[in-house]
Amino acid sequence: MVTISDIDLREGIHQAIKSAGELSEPVLVSAVEEINFTEPLAFFAKGGELYAGERFFWKEPSEALIFAGLGICMQIQSEQAAGRFFHVEKKWQEAVGNLHKIGAREIRGTGPIMFGGFSFDPLKKQSDLWLKYSHARLHIPEFLLTKNGNKTYLTTNILCMKHDDLSLADRITAKRNAILSSFSEEQNKPAVNHIVARQEIGKEEWLQTVQVLVEELKNSRELKKVVMARELVVTAKDEIAPETVLENLLKEQPDSYTFAFEADDSCFIGASPERLVKKEGSTLYSAGVAGSTARGKTAEEEKLLGDKLLADEKNLIEHQYVVDMIRSAMEQVCSELHIPERPVLMKMRDIQHLYT
Repeated sequence: MVTISDIDLREGIHQAIKSAGELSEPVLVSAVEEINFTEPLAFFAKGGELYAGERFFWKEPSEALIFAGLGICMQIQSEQAAGRFFHVEKKWQEAVGNLHKIGAREIRGTGPIMFGGFSFDPLKKQSDLWLKYSHARLHIPEFLLTKNGNKTYLTTNILCMKHDDLSLADRITAKRNAILSSFSEEQNKPAVNHIVARQEIGKEEWLQTVQVLVEELKNSRELKKVVMARELVVTAKDEIAPETVLENLLKEQPDSYTFAFEADDSCFIGASPERLVKKEGSTLYSAGVAGSTARGKTAEEEKLLGDKLLADEKNLIEHQYVVDMIRSAMEQVCSELHIPERPVLMKMRDIQHLYT
């Protein structure tokens, strides 16, 4: 087990402050150690006492990697519709350009990792729900808990400036030691919250839009598929804790990507079976999930429903639209593409999807 002493952390910060003075720019310190604590959700929940509004959580469907982050070491934002990806990349490269590493190294999912996201459509006017989220909002956490297989690591990230002194080391060490000593595997169970109101926003307008789109789909050669959604506002008797929602999602949707990202008093939270994009080295992965049916109450019924979905022309056509869209996007950045000829079934708790 790799552990970091207070002396190691203090010396690393001291060297980084010295480098920041020589370079006249901030220097990032990233200290990684293996710890015995193994429950990321409890880490996230307990962290709300000190880091409310500055937490995130992420779990892969396989549970090979689970992250929980507290605090903000460095934040990168952009309100610009154009150039936001390049802006984030530039700031990220600057942040890790003079990185000082302490402790365990080259362990997947540890060290300085940036979490956050980009708006889906930067040209669309933001609703009140999204005002806390810039078109690009990402940050490196102060403390990152990484569960990698059966091992757990704590990364401590510190951004050192040339004007800092060793009091920075004292503050960070005190925070780190408090975290290591105070977190328990058991999280406080919040009381069951009661829903007091539900309101569908713009339901009549949505229904009218559906009618218009049906006619356009009949008559248009360019329009092939439209995905629509409408807003549902749920009001509870008491404040809804993100960890309560996460706990339910982890139980109900174990095969999904489960996430939470706080921005002040707002939290973007959810679970999705669909991978958008994953990059490992020079290999890029994506997935098309479209076309659905129920699981079935018995194994026989489930197989019958699944076979019917795999042979359903309407669902296969709609699924192919998604595959073609992903193909078109990836052809622009890839030298070689591998796409299965036919979709398979992705089975979730209540539903089966066509999956490529």
